[in-house]
Amino acid sequence: MKIGKLLFLFVVFAMPAIQSCQKEETLTSAEQKGLELKKVVADKSITSTSVFKYDYYNASWDYEIGGSFEINGAFIKVGNYYFSLDNLFKYSCLETDNGWVLLLYFQ
Repeated sequence: MKIGKLLFLFVVFAMPAIQSCQKEETLTSAEQKGLELKKVVADKSITSTSVFKYDYYNASWDYEIGGSFEINGAFIKVGNYYFSLDNLFKYSCLETDNGWVLLLYFQ
């Protein structure tokens, strides 16, 4: 009977503590941006992008590259180039005659 009580106490008190120690997955800000972009892309059925980089010398946004893209975690691949979403300053969506385009602005 004593073993039954000990087992009961273990189940009641130890199991919740063990379950609460499970590792929670935390996302970096770049990974969160990636998830946000994936949602926007899916909602608007976006298939192409235009990437702009800030030119500090001329204080303007310069077109870098465009075309099809793939979002992988904290990075976006456009053509053969990878861009870190850590450096993403802002994004917007532009509706054209050919559908939506994702405009990405990197610092």
